[in-house]
Amino acid sequence: MSTKIFLMGGLGNQLFQVGLYLYLINKFQDNNFSLDSSWFKISTRKSHEIPTVSAIFPNLNYTCSDSVNYPLILNPVFRNCLKILIHLGFPINRYSLEGLTDPAANGYISNYYLGFWQQAQFADSLFQYSALDSFSSFKADFDGHELFMFPSNTSVAIHVRRGDYLTNKNYLGIRTHTALTAHYFVSAIDHMIETLKTPSFYIFTDDQSWFEEIVEPLYPNVFFWHINGLGLSPLQEFLILFNFKAFIVSNSTFSWWPAYFSSRINSAKVVAPRNYLLSASLPNSPTLIE
Repeated sequence: MSTKIFLMGGLGNQLFQVGLYLYLINKFQDNNFSLDSSWFKISTRKSHEIPTVSAIFPNLNYTCSDSVNYPLILNPVFRNCLKILIHLGFPINRYSLEGLTDPAANGYISNYYLGFWQQAQFADSLFQYSALDSFSSFKADFDGHELFMFPSNTSVAIHVRRGDYLTNKNYLGIRTHTALTAHYFVSAIDHMIETLKTPSFYIFTDDQSWFEEIVEPLYPNVFFWHINGLGLSPLQEFLILFNFKAFIVSNSTFSWWPAYFSSRINSAKVVAPRNYLLSASLPNSPTLIE
């Protein structure tokens, strides 16, 4: 039986899980790992119906198991109970959970790896896998949108994530994410205008009306282009982001990954929210704004 790293969440989270997969293969020199998509069978969120990372990396080892145990294994209550037992010193070696230890530090391979694994070493493993080659293979699928193939150095991608952040709650009924305020985006835009002099802004958002009504009126002489109107898929929008060299990111892995890659390759200018832990992993000391 192969060791399973469970794919969970949206595309950005899945990329961290792929990074863990690559990290473990390299660490143990063992190919008996698989990326398991069983979680998507029990997810209630429409946006999580398809593990889209398999479209970017089709040659990795994917499985989708039918075991009756998986709904329990993938339940957040079960995972938190495991964390408590592990903290108390119980030797539960079959499971490795994010946030407890380096998954390879104990020197053995667990049966199941559960979590989102948003850690720098796993991002680096994906980067070292030459992921841009895989991303580039999709760039011919933009149906003539050449404007976004080679954005200029003064083109700024702004990611505004609000929709699910306004409603999503965990199993305890506690909201797990907070949408960033207009003050954050205004401060970030002001910084980019000061730094780049005459930037143009390309908006990637699930709440276009909010941005148009709250933020844009403050900048009557600034060019804003909303990507939503192009009819692209979320995957296509994600891949377009990798072409930019300046970013205003949300507290979301969807924009974090393009900013991370572009920072390492192009020394991209990045503005990130200070209260977002992943900002600390972005190279080149991005500007952090509350």
